[in-house]
Amino acid sequence: MSTRAMHTAANTKSILSKITSKTDEDLGQKPPNASEKYDNNNTFQIDRLSIDTKGEKRQSSILSQIENLRNARKNGIKINTDEAEHSHDANPSNENNSTLREELNETKSKLRTITGKIGVLKKEKETLNKENKTLQEEVMSLQASLRQMIPGFSNTGSSFPMFNELVSNVSEFYKYDCEEVFFDLLCPELNMKGIIFFYLTSFHRISELIQNYFAPAENSLKKTACMTNLDGPIMNVLRKSFQSTWKNIAKQCIQQSKLMEITNEIQDHLKLGEVSKETNEKICEFLQKLGELVLCFYISDPPLVSNFKTIGSKVIYNPTKHEPLDGFIKNKDECIVVLPSTHKNTMEGELASKALVLQVDYEIPN
Repeated sequence: MSTRAMHTAANTKSILSKITSKTDEDLGQKPPNASEKYDNNNTFQIDRLSIDTKGEKRQSSILSQIENLRNARKNGIKINTDEAEHSHDANPSNENNSTLREELNETKSKLRTITGKIGVLKKEKETLNKENKTLQEEVMSLQASLRQMIPGFSNTGSSFPMFNELVSNVSEFYKYDCEEVFFDLLCPELNMKGIIFFYLTSFHRISELIQNYFAPAENSLKKTACMTNLDGPIMNVLRKSFQSTWKNIAKQCIQQSKLMEITNEIQDHLKLGEVSKETNEKICEFLQKLGELVLCFYISDPPLVSNFKTIGSKVIYNPTKHEPLDGFIKNKDECIVVLPSTHKNTMEGELASKALVLQVDYEIPN
């Protein structure tokens, strides 16, 4: 073999050795020792690497191709991995979107159902309101028919209040007439004892006036019928008869002279408004309204009874039995009865209207 041929073979082996070394480094393998010697048919050894220009170009071309292939493989693997992860994440998202759509459709369906029910309820409400008006008219008609208790004549005056109306009249009388007298006439001049005296005297004297009016007729009937009392059918018929002419009875029973006697009794003790004519007229007007109310108590069926004997007594506040005449009263506070409660049939009977009270230490607005 010629010297040139041997030199060319040595260069080729050197190039292949470098390529192999570079590949092993990338793959994590230990490259061969650069000082290692190669034998070719045991005829020569290579101690130093000598590369000519043409061999270097070939080496660079091969290394470039290997590097490109390596990069292509790495990029391909990364892309495939990203696509797999994206595909993996996309599947739960699609499932969540599907679940949300189902819930949204279900909610819309429920809203439509609720809206429909609301519409039906509105129609039912309108219908019930119309029926309520009809029932109220029927009740009024029945109340008018109840006034015809005795055949042949109207035994109840059309203007006489029914029992519930009478209870309502008591509340209105306390709220307007009694409170007006309390703040305008009594508070500027009196202390608590004077206020109690005024209301107690008014209720007591008016109640006596009404009872004394009916007492002769009742006593005569008791004597004639040989009865100790008239409770029962006889008294019920009498009350219905009295109701038919109650306004005429009020004129005869509650006379102005009788009211002036009560007014003078009050003024002898209290001297309200310097006992002026105007003040006396206000007191008489108050007594007139109170007299008509107590008359209705007496001839009502069932009758109402004013528990006026409790006026001025101290009680423990109970919201089921008492109402404040003025101010705020806490439960179980000690207070004084100013306006009496009313009861059904007797003073121990069912409570019809509450008593109006004031705190024991109430400061009168003088």
